[in-house]
Amino acid sequence: MNKIQLQQLKEFSQKIKVLYVEDNKDSRGQTLKMLDNFFVNVTSAVDGLDGLDKFKQDKYDLVITDINMPNKNGIEMIRDIKEIDEDIFCLIISAHNETDYFIEAIELGVDGFLMKPIKIEQFSNLLFKMIEQIKNAKEVKDIAIRQEKLALMGEMIDTIAHQWKQPLGIIQLKLQMLNVSLKANSLTDDMIKSTVKVSEEQIKHLVNTMAEFRAFFRPDTQTQTVVLKSIIDLSLLLVKDVLIKNMIDIKINGDLTATININANEFKHIIINLINNSKDAFNENNIKDTTKQITFNIKSLGQTTELIICDNAGGVPQDTLEHIFKSNFTTKEKDKGTGMGLYLVKQIVDKYNGTIEAFNENDGVCFKILLNTN
Repeated sequence: MNKIQLQQLKEFSQKIKVLYVEDNKDSRGQTLKMLDNFFVNVTSAVDGLDGLDKFKQDKYDLVITDINMPNKNGIEMIRDIKEIDEDIFCLIISAHNETDYFIEAIELGVDGFLMKPIKIEQFSNLLFKMIEQIKNAKEVKDIAIRQEKLALMGEMIDTIAHQWKQPLGIIQLKLQMLNVSLKANSLTDDMIKSTVKVSEEQIKHLVNTMAEFRAFFRPDTQTQTVVLKSIIDLSLLLVKDVLIKNMIDIKINGDLTATININANEFKHIIINLINNSKDAFNENNIKDTTKQITFNIKSLGQTTELIICDNAGGVPQDTLEHIFKSNFTTKEKDKGTGMGLYLVKQIVDKYNGTIEAFNENDGVCFKILLNTN
């Protein structure tokens, strides 16, 4: 590794969040001092149960743990953590007499092992190796996310073209009729007024549509408390042509005044992604046009708001449901899906301390989202 690469890793390590779990107070203190040379963000836990609780409360890039601990050992903790985030990087620091655990740790996908007592040079080399792996994994994931966003942008641009086609066609037709009447000397004031009125209405529709698309694409990190139904309505405007073209009926039920605290554009991404997934499922499963439906059910639950979005596109196999929010997981053909859409959806929900789950109901799949009201 050259000096430039080493410097890049050192800079990247400042962005990594580490969870360090060790029950021995002296060992914990000594190792924390070494970790401070590499990372800015290090959280310590005193045993596996404490480590699991801390992992549930925050997002980490790397877990470093001892094995033999009270309440919950390191292997048990990693197993539970992997259920929450299977991509998390894990490093085990173990005593010599605990090698029986290694096979189980390998099966869990542990990324590195270090034997006690810790040798500083060996520890440093291993940490740099893991930092490099985390950096590479993040770069690959970032590329996939950008591809997903570009794919969504392409769909939105195509939708703009379709949504503008009809209003422009109406204006063109009215002008042609006006021109024909003019040439036939049959033009009247009423015809002119009618043409102006219709044209103004269509132009207003074009302006409103473009304003909404511009808002959707504009970078914005602001969060605010908004009425959930209003965001759903604006999202539906963006995919209006998709819904019409595929003859998909939309129903919105429940508490139409319920609020959520979120970045509106990011939540629109959630709605559009789920609608597009349902649209694909309708087509793949050859659902009849007259029966296609997506339902939004809104419920106020005190400090949280629940949104359940269901379709009747045939549902999702159970083994697929278990992996549906994982990165790079897709059941679509290679050129029709990146496997990052629902992963991004979950990342957005997690960002606002919400929850999302998928389940089959009746003849379709449902997504239940819980978000804070303010």
